[in-house]
Amino acid sequence: MVIEDDAGKVTKATISVYGDVVHSFIQRDEECETFLPTYQKLNDTLDTGTGIDSFDHFAISLPAGEVERWFDFYTRVLGFSQLHEEDIATEYSAMNSIAVQDSSEKIKFVLIEPKAGRKKSQIEEFLKYHHGPGVQHVAVHTEDIIGTIRLLEANGVNFVSAPESYYDMLPDRIGTIDESPEALKSVNVLVDKDEWGYLLQIFSLPIQSRPTLFIEVIQRKNARGFGSGNIQALFKALEQEQAKRGNL
Repeated sequence: MVIEDDAGKVTKATISVYGDVVHSFIQRDEECETFLPTYQKLNDTLDTGTGIDSFDHFAISLPAGEVERWFDFYTRVLGFSQLHEEDIATEYSAMNSIAVQDSSEKIKFVLIEPKAGRKKSQIEEFLKYHHGPGVQHVAVHTEDIIGTIRLLEANGVNFVSAPESYYDMLPDRIGTIDESPEALKSVNVLVDKDEWGYLLQIFSLPIQSRPTLFIEVIQRKNARGFGSGNIQALFKALEQEQAKRGNL
């Protein structure tokens, strides 16, 4: 379909995927004064100054047994490629994940599904309260995660806390990094490394009344992964939050 007004014109096509999620393809043949035709330009915009500069990736919660199906869809139909595959288990729950990206390496989806465990996983909790598959979290990128988190907390965003012992083990697990463990501990930022570098990340509590969508903030120091070394710590922290809600 073609969408146009006096400000410009775009061609749009949309396909359905899992649940009520859709992907839209936008072709821009000419400059558009607004984000899309029919949008209205705001004269006064709020500069929050949080340091967030781009989307890093999207994590998709799928029912058990669905990851391979949608991995095949993204690679075979849309031409994406695989980044990594991970099986994670904690004392109570487990998950499978496969990350894919497009050829430009700008669009990244992490497909996750629950595995059988002693108790209900946070993926199963999402599927229940979201009434099906969908975007579990959106990861946004910053070049100064400590400053960004302090500003977001001042703006009312609440984040998952990490166990204090996590930071005691950090030097032995990660090695030398630019940030001090004390500074990271003060804002509950996690650290992971891969063969290319390391990354800093933190996860918000659900941003809605239901325990569904949350936000990840990430800073990359050349790392290309998604913090798989922190997934165990994330699961344990989220399980603590689930237990508080009575959903574990």
